Amino acid sequence: MGKEIKIHILHCGYIQLEKSMPNAGELKLKNSINHVFAKDARRVTLPVCAYLVEHPVHGRILVDTGWCRDISPDGVYDKKAAKKLMPGYLADFYRPYVPKGMAIHEQLEAMGIMPRDLDCVIVTHLDPDHVSGVKHLQEAKRIVVPEYEWFYSCRYVFKAHQPFRAFIQYPFEKIPYRATPSDRYWHFGKPVGVNHWTINLFGDDSFSIVNVPGHTRGTGAVIINTDYGFMPQDFVLLTSDAAFNRHSWENMSISGLGLGEETMRSSLDWIKSMSELPGCRAVLASHDPEIVPQTITLQMK
Repeated sequence: MGKEIKIHILHCGYIQLEKSMPNAGELKLKNSINHVFAKDARRVTLPVCAYLVEHPVHGRILVDTGWCRDISPDGVYDKKAAKKLMPGYLADFYRPYVPKGMAIHEQLEAMGIMPRDLDCVIVTHLDPDHVSGVKHLQEAKRIVVPEYEWFYSCRYVFKAHQPFRAFIQYPFEKIPYRATPSDRYWHFGKPVGVNHWTINLFGDDSFSIVNVPGHTRGTGAVIINTDYGFMPQDFVLLTSDAAFNRHSWENMSISGLGLGEETMRSSLDWIKSMSELPGCRAVLASHDPEIVPQTITLQMK
């Protein structure tokens, strides 16, 4: 693989949301109901991204998995099939579909990669559009999720959009967040994340999972860093659903689905601060229609 880090952006299906939802600006029950029952004319089609990282030291790491093939057997929206994975109201909310060849295992196979060739699969949070593709990847060497996300996925409001049958049966390695020591802050004392909770996945700061609460309590953003040691040189930030698109952090505009407005904006503020650092090569939100499939290459230091 040489001394390059390659980040392949993959679209692993689509969601068709009520068009105001990604940047709704406030959380209200009425908004949620409107999102479920929105007519086709009021919907926008957004990608569901996964990221395959080819790393010269740590091998092949996949961040998120997209939709599984089962929810869209014929490559189109199939409510009956989707309801086997999630409640009917979630199927109506997402209206998911996966064109032929776009499920994660299909794309990997086209690249000559089998699930057993994956050194690690990171699931940033347990919404079905991020986790259900694990069904096709169970032979990966590791499948990890933040322990805090797993704990809260079974509680509070998250049960409404994280159906157990989308993830409960899979062999996850649950890793706890740790408080970032005060002498390991980035960039002149700037703390990492809203609450300074991180997972140093490989112990060398090359992959950091940073807690960005708001969409769920345990959601993790992923920082891919070109240099070892906690002071990043060039890096890419994957926001998961803490931000739906770049307008989220540029305009401090929260989505219509989350835990609390203040918490969501705190995470967006941190994402914005990271985007402004000189070493930031890209900030990628999982459902941003402006992010097309492509490969980002970073040079190791």
